Amino acid sequence: MSGSDASTKDNCFGNCVILAPMVRISKLPMRLLALDYGADFVFTEEIIDRRLMSCSVTRNEALSCFDFREPDHTLVLRIHDREKDKLLVQIGTASSENALKAAKIVENYCFGVDINMGCPKSFSTTGGMGAALLKKPQIVEQILTTLVKNCSVKITCKIRLIPNLEDGLQFMRMIESCGVNAVTVHGRFQSERPKDQVHLDLIKLYAAEVKIPVIANGLAGTRESLGEFLTLEKVKNETGCDSLMVARNAMWNCSVFKIIRKLKNLQSEHFSVSTVDEKTQVAKKLLKYCVTFDFPVQYFKYAVQNSIGDHPIVDKVRNTTLMSEVCAQFDLEEFYRSELLKISLTMESPLQKKPKLEPNGIEDDRNVIMFSYPFEYNKYRKVITVPPKTLLSEFFNKPLFKNCEVKPRFETTPFQDSRWKCVCYLSERRAFLSTYCERNKKHAEQGAAAVALIGMGMMDHRLDMIYRNEPTLSHLMTRPHFSLKGDSDQATELSSFRYEDQIDLKTRLTVHDSVLEWFA
Repeated sequence: MSGSDASTKDNCFGNCVILAPMVRISKLPMRLLALDYGADFVFTEEIIDRRLMSCSVTRNEALSCFDFREPDHTLVLRIHDREKDKLLVQIGTASSENALKAAKIVENYCFGVDINMGCPKSFSTTGGMGAALLKKPQIVEQILTTLVKNCSVKITCKIRLIPNLEDGLQFMRMIESCGVNAVTVHGRFQSERPKDQVHLDLIKLYAAEVKIPVIANGLAGTRESLGEFLTLEKVKNETGCDSLMVARNAMWNCSVFKIIRKLKNLQSEHFSVSTVDEKTQVAKKLLKYCVTFDFPVQYFKYAVQNSIGDHPIVDKVRNTTLMSEVCAQFDLEEFYRSELLKISLTMESPLQKKPKLEPNGIEDDRNVIMFSYPFEYNKYRKVITVPPKTLLSEFFNKPLFKNCEVKPRFETTPFQDSRWKCVCYLSERRAFLSTYCERNKKHAEQGAAAVALIGMGMMDHRLDMIYRNEPTLSHLMTRPHFSLKGDSDQATELSSFRYEDQIDLKTRLTVHDSVLEWFA
């Protein structure tokens, strides 16, 4: 595309409301939520060019996504099929060569590529990226021209104001001459922060200098007030821009996109944000996306703390370490369990390329017991103070097994998303494993040990802790004496069984005669 081609407005970026690229925020759950509420386009957070260049792309059929992973299988980017025509991937770069290589990795999975020239943070500028590029127009021209000539997707960039006005206007003309489809202008200088007043007059001068679409950014209000820029008409009148990019307002309350869509005329100078109760409903929707697309609890905690602020539910979430505990605060326990099972059953090993973890050396399938048992440590320790591995080890130290020489052995295997599965071998004759993928090796081993304890009838469990009815399990239960596939009355009685009603587990370890025969 030549500079003259860019002289016509690109209609796809006109009259739009867009989710901004925000570090630790603009990940898949937030992007999908923004689309739900009416965003026209969504941006990823900034991804450094070299990081994208190192990624391999795999199809995640279970989630209807494409996953971009580093060589150690760390997830860098997850793109859902639904957002492909609405997504722009923002790249941090200081090299036209690296920018093109990174763009080529993602161009088949997104609508466009954006170059970050506005981030004022040191982690970006020290590498010559972000706002540091505002002082290097020749490099910017090389990057943008290279991408426009060699990429099949839309190319945009995001900048900040430049101290010298004429230099800023010249910078805008240079960007337009490269043939990009749009440019976003954040209305503050590199040295300024959100608390500083946005320069509406300068944004307007920048927008008037070019004919390509200009997107206004930096117009947010506060956590308590969304501010005055809640209609595109207001944005156009005050800034001369074609569209609005929303950052902090969306972080505080993603339903702002719906408000902008519906609000035609402002009734007052400022429009109050939704109440905290409504914000919790927005947070609940975000949480469901986090669970469905297997995002870690840390991501949701960061997002909800920035969104809701001071509120009892935030204090409770802040003190949790498990996604199951967070879901309990939002009455999503059943949703969490059902989604967790789907993820666990479809998880594949990137190393072994097998859909399941299979015990080695166990010839008879009847000697293998497996089911999904997520080891939720905080919940477990409230009931039983001794970890499953310790219980298992102490059990086989009993005189009962003096001549059997049974020593539990654990074999862990890494799965995608830095998860782990584990097999617990007992004297190489029996194998126990949980089909649930844990976030770390220690929890995977504890989960396998718990399966062994349950499988040998040494530990009671509730029906809601088992996600699959295993016929191999029912005849091994010592207490309560119910089949997992029994009638509904039995299932109800089993599901209401409470560990707290039992004597301390360590004082009542028992074993079937059949278990003794395993190791005779």
